[in-house]
Amino acid sequence: MIRVLVVEDDPVSAAAHVLYVNRVPGFEAIVKPAHSAAEARRVLDRTPT
Repeated sequence: MIRVLVVEDDPVSAAAHVLYVNRVPGFEAIVKPAHSAAEARRVLDRTPT
């Protein structure tokens, strides 16, 4: 499974990207979307590989 972190500042677009990623076989969106680069770094720091 390939895990994807969605980074998008617009909440509606972020939710749409998460839905799309989760529909693609072999992919899953991790945790929740990040809305900034700083938030993405925090999520990645806390996410086990």
